[in-house]
Amino acid sequence: MDRTPLLLAEALADMQSRQGVALADLEPAEVVSLVRAVERVANPYAEVNADAAGIPVRVAEGVWFWHLTVGASVWLDEAERMLPSGTENKLYKFCLIYACGNARTRGAFPPIDSPETLETLVKGYFRGLACTIDEVNLALDRIFGKPKAPADAEETPESVSWAAICARLEAQTGIPADEWMWQRSGKYLIRCYRDLHTFAEAYAKDGERRHATDELDDAVLALQELKLAIMRRAKNG
Repeated sequence: MDRTPLLLAEALADMQSRQGVALADLEPAEVVSLVRAVERVANPYAEVNADAAGIPVRVAEGVWFWHLTVGASVWLDEAERMLPSGTENKLYKFCLIYACGNARTRGAFPPIDSPETLETLVKGYFRGLACTIDEVNLALDRIFGKPKAPADAEETPESVSWAAICARLEAQTGIPADEWMWQRSGKYLIRCYRDLHTFAEAYAKDGERRHATDELDDAVLALQELKLAIMRRAKNG
């Protein structure tokens, strides 16, 4: 049973009782954001499960993009360093498209020996896609939230190599390191890696149990923060 309508009604009733903010007081963008936040609370593990199962993002008929794997992310970093001065943003976009389209195909990422070779590879791939640039941009937005490099510095465990992370995950989960590199997204890998540390901290030898937030906690918190922001905006005019 879909709990979204009930949760949405509860969220609206809460704002009405606390600050007198009714549905009519919300701006269109706030209504959309509220519905999405409620849907996340209703099914908080949908994105995680889809990513773990390896479900791609549809670009157009017969064209699919993947969430970046670690292997694709490493190649993308190398490609960015290879880009000639003055063409970084434009050519990087083609590299990003190539990486998302081939993220789970290990053999699709040859060593980069020159900017010219890189440009030929990624632009040739883009020209072969049966879709429009608008469809590509929409798919990238769905993967990253907004167009950006996928490997944010704050999301990567410090002073630990990708090989070491994958080796530890293999030891802890039984899933081969090569599969972590090429068959799971980098975002999902980092989440699993951090979960191992959180679990270890929560059951530390000193007996101190620390609260470990999960996807539902994050979803509920995000909904509450959104409601506060909407009420603050409505109250201040």
